[in-house]
Amino acid sequence: MKNVSHATAEQLIQAGFAKGVELECPVSVAVIDAARDLVAFGRQDGAVQISIDLAIKKAYTAKSFDLPTDVVGSIAGPGSPIYGIEGTDPRLVLFGGGIPLKERSGDVVGAIGVSGGPVEVDEEVAAAVVQCFEGMQRGE
Repeated sequence: MKNVSHATAEQLIQAGFAKGVELECPVSVAVIDAARDLVAFGRQDGAVQISIDLAIKKAYTAKSFDLPTDVVGSIAGPGSPIYGIEGTDPRLVLFGGGIPLKERSGDVVGAIGVSGGPVEVDEEVAAAVVQCFEGMQRGE
């Protein structure tokens, strides 16, 4: 099984921190591997305490479904076949900020989770982290 490395995870956390600074919103960033185990975690000074747990849960959810957490949330609403799924596992989060990490080959090697601001900010930081990961895949 391919996995995101610790060295890569540390770089991704720094990319998330840089975007958090740019947006003036301290964040927590979690990086997990393909087995949904935590590889690395960082919390910027001033990030709200609940962001620790939420960042990890967002990464876990994104890898569990191999989908961004906002997509999981959109397909888990009332009337959907997976409505209530979050009640089956307390580690699931159904709002934005978690995104799978896919290699150029399409293999999912882990996921990231970001928390600390409004969902829109978390999603913007997470997108910047994924953009960093994709750049690393291209050798940038």
